[in-house]
Amino acid sequence: MKSPWFPIAFVTAFLFIYTGLLAMGASYTLVVTLFTLSPFLVIWMVVRVLKSTPVSSKTFNEHFYLDHSYLKIPDEAENA
Repeated sequence: MKSPWFPIAFVTAFLFIYTGLLAMGASYTLVVTLFTLSPFLVIWMVVRVLKSTPVSSKTFNEHFYLDHSYLKIPDEAENA
């Protein structure tokens, strides 16, 4: 799967440029066009990030956090 860093960097730069143009008083047509494109870019970024995440060997039943070795405390209902 492709790396998610390009969509993350591209969408972040796009949103910074959009905010800068908005603050500088860019034309109404340009601001509305960029605003209309922004949800599609964010959705594209989210899909790429979710698809590129490597599959972990840890399960939620054993570990509460994926990036730390905390073990999940069993619930009372699970033990009954």
